[in-house]
Amino acid sequence: MRRRKSRSAFFDVRAKGFDDVQLNVTRAVQEDPLRYCGAACLQMILKSYNIEDTQTNIWNATRPLLAPQSNGVWYTDPRAVSTYLDSFEAITRKVKVQDIASEQFTLAVNKAARTILQYQCPVAGLVWSGGHWVVIAGVQGEFDDNTRTTGRLTGFWIADPSRGETGIVFHPFNQFMRESYFTPCRIPRDTLWKDRLVTVSEVNDEVAGSFELTERPSGGGGVIGAEDVLDIVIADMSFYGVGKGSRVLGGGAVPTEPVAVNVIGSEEQYFIAPVEMNGRLVWAAVVSKYKNVIFNDLAGLMMSDQFLTPPSGDALKRLLAHKFTNFAAKKVAERQGLWWLRSVELSSLFHVARVVSIDNVDHYVTADNEIYTELHPVPDQTVLAG
Repeated sequence: MRRRKSRSAFFDVRAKGFDDVQLNVTRAVQEDPLRYCGAACLQMILKSYNIEDTQTNIWNATRPLLAPQSNGVWYTDPRAVSTYLDSFEAITRKVKVQDIASEQFTLAVNKAARTILQYQCPVAGLVWSGGHWVVIAGVQGEFDDNTRTTGRLTGFWIADPSRGETGIVFHPFNQFMRESYFTPCRIPRDTLWKDRLVTVSEVNDEVAGSFELTERPSGGGGVIGAEDVLDIVIADMSFYGVGKGSRVLGGGAVPTEPVAVNVIGSEEQYFIAPVEMNGRLVWAAVVSKYKNVIFNDLAGLMMSDQFLTPPSGDALKRLLAHKFTNFAAKKVAERQGLWWLRSVELSSLFHVARVVSIDNVDHYVTADNEIYTELHPVPDQTVLAG
């Protein structure tokens, strides 16, 4: 086994004393896979105030609120999110776009954490360099006292409207989060939030509180294989104070070993692994190498007993036969394994695809039976952001 660097020289962290503060956020799935991540997040936030509305109504209401510079650049920009939320009387404090300089990751995390801890209000946040909206629904940390104004934070609990996720996901503060997930906006042609870490929430600039971030060293020991994944997951669950993890045993009608997911357009892959946490089944995403950087990081822990995979074999053929006329006459080849690309269509590490060549044209089939002929990377000039 390739072991990572020892953590003992960096931190003295014990699971005992850690606490998770999760708000009562009901996760919503975006109804339009291309455009509605912002509308779905606003729907989640409104519901936390006991306000119900449809994603279509929210989408239509936010169209006039886009900044003039955002037309043709954003589906839903930070100003539209802020202005829309600020229009509700039930939201009594000022809603503000918190756009933080790219090098001030700790400050951006602190501002979101204070809103959650002091106001008990969820926060909208841009991830994947501005390509996708999520709701920050909680924080994990070790607090100095009951006021929860100082202490050490280890990660966010995030409600992602992506169609591939089935539960709230814990995202630890580590190198992968800093460099690939909660990252500054890099939207082509955007002039307002370029190179900024962006969240939107209720604010009070006088609210006190300062938190350190507990991270563990990433990388070390080279690229890992499937045989090392569960050791990393179990160790990181303890390190970040999420819970006690153990391997899933056989005979329980679920896989016991990690599944490799190939990154489209590269030779890189990451892993989705089942793990038992405090007596329940959850799923972990572990990234070994991405964009030529070795992480060996727990990238997400999904609080669900379901990891949805696209159909394969005969089930896949039946789906394709239903979608395509004259399917029997077509030349069809299924590429082995699961595949992913950081894209509008696959906006979560847990939202994976099968790749099928139909008459020599690649098609991407997801677990919700969507079939795409093209995936749009984020951020990218060919598709709008947010």
